[in-house]
Amino acid sequence: MIEKYRLHEVAKDLGVASKEVVDLLAERIPGERKSMTALNEQELSVVLNHYTNQNQVESFDEYFAAGEAKKQAAKEAARKAAEQARAAAQEAARKTAEEA
Repeated sequence: MIEKYRLHEVAKDLGVASKEVVDLLAERIPGERKSMTALNEQELSVVLNHYTNQNQVESFDEYFAAGEAKKQAAKEAARKAAEQARAAAQEAARKTAEEA
């Protein structure tokens, strides 16, 4: 059994107005709906298919490139932190040697 998914919740999750979802369903499936109406599987499928088709992307290359850039930035930050720690340890060792 499917959990109740209300029209206004679907609209909120998709980032659109409830009225837009009501109008879409009125075009495709006859019947009166309000924002508190629980959608059945067919209605939910119509809404999800519509917005999936409307918001398709050509390529995920840009998305994956952004993730790779974040990984590279994190590696660079870790390298710099290790370099600074190494320099601080060398400086501490030098001061200890001078004091002795």
